[in-house]
This record gives sequence, structure tokens and C-alpha cells, in this order.
Amino acid sequence: MNDTYYYGQGKVFLSVRNPVTNKSEIWRWIGDVSALTLKLSFEQSERKISRAGVVMTSDRRYTSFSASLASVWHDFSADNLSLLLFGKTSRIAQSWQSDEALPKGITAGDRVALAYQNVREVSIDGLAEGTDYEVDYGFGAISFLTTPQSQPVKVTYDYAGSQSVSLLNAKSPEVSLRYEGINLAEGGKKVLLELWRMTFDPLTVLELINNATSLSGMETSSAVLPDLNRQAADVFGLFGRIVMIDDFMTITYDGTIDFDGKYNFAY
Repeated sequence: MNDTYYYGQGKVFLSVRNPVTNKSEIWRWIGDVSALTLKLSFEQSERKISRAGVVMTSDRRYTSFSASLASVWHDFSADNLSLLLFGKTSRIAQSWQSDEALPKGITAGDRVALAYQNVREVSIDGLAEGTDYEVDYGFGAISFLTTPQSQPVKVTYDYAGSQSVSLLNAKSPEVSLRYEGINLAEGGKKVLLELWRMTFDPLTVLELINNATSLSGMETSSAVLPDLNRQAADVFGLFGRIVMIDDFMTITYDGTIDFDGKYNFAY
């Protein structure tokens, strides 16, 4: 028997399980993933016996199994963030804002954030940009150089569209995972991991200011749950399966074929 080694790379896809059919339908690639680790654990009961004054384990039985998945994601997309932050995604279309009232009590040196970001055509009646205020157009904020005499200050401006993700105000859905990998240690052989049912833990760390030499990653953890619509003894199993995909067999043809009527060939 030849040894089989493994060094894997590949893509990870997720699919939200249909709550009616309990099946996965549309798969979404989650982007760059630098680590993917499946962890299995178990509980057991043991029977002890004593021989010649020595206590030994004579039998053991597994009483429970569980599985989890750890991974590191590098794609900070809104879809990924909403899944890991237990949030809701919302999109704001490009539009304009008329006479947005700022808080009262503004004095010189104050910075006030507008309701929207990436703004243009900012105007404040009675005040001059560059003399009385400066605008951070990208983040939608106004820094006041003088104290406005008339308050509340009202601002009119245009703003670009945006997408936002709320924090910890939604339930994370059950998903299925599909890892389509290649084994570089075995000439790029294809390897498939399928996990039928998973729930992610909320993200515990989100790095926003970096000083390392590598890009930020989101360390995720999830529980792998059994799909009770399947049979435990089935080839698919309750939790998932790993498939090592064979290449097509090559048939050498010397010009002569003897056919006895018993075999069919698949191409």
C-alpha cells in the first residue's frame, strides 16, 4: 500500500439551510481562508477490573461524539461580517439630505458627524467653508473653526450609497459547508469536505488597527451538528463526509475488443 500524504489548499463555500426542506441550495464562496481545521471530540465510559492488585481498563464505550470547525477568514465582506457578528445587513442608496440639524452648543474646535458618509456639495447657511468650518468628505464630518452664532446649525449635502452591518442583533442561521480542495502533496488530487449542519459562534476578536506584517484575519469557530434527517450508518453519515475524488481511468486500446455481453463501460 502506498502512503498518502496531504498538503491542502482550496475554497470554502457556505449555504444557508432551507428551514422547510432542511437542505442546502445556493452556495456562496466566502473568500480567502488561510486555515481550516476540523476537530472531533468524544466522551466515553470505561469498565475497570482488578488483577493481582492492579486496576486495569478492561473495556470502554463511546457515549457521545461532537465536532467543531475552526477557520481564519480574510474577506471582510458584509455577508461574512453579518454572519460572524450576528448582525443585519442594510444598504443605503445614494441621495441627498436637506437641512440636517446638528446638535446645539457647537463651539470652535468641535467635530460633528453627519448622518451619512462620503458627502459632497456641503453647504451651511451663513457660514463659509474654509473660514468657519472644514469638511471631511469621506467620513461625513464637519470640524468647526469658529463658534456658530445661530444654532442649531443646519447642513444640506449629497451622499453616496453605503452598506452597513449591525452588531449582535440577529440570530446566526444554520449553514452547510463545502470545502473544495486540492492535495498538493499528491499531485493536486481533489478532496471534498461536506458538513451538513453548522452554527457559528459570534466573532470574539475583530482587529481594526494593525501593526503586523500580515493582513488581518477573523478567527472563527463553529459547532458541527448532526443532520437527523440522514441515517448514521449511511455512506453520508450524520455530520458530513470527506470525499477523495479519483481521476478517470485511462483505457489503452490495441485495436481488438472481445465483448461477452456482461459489461457496460461508462465514458
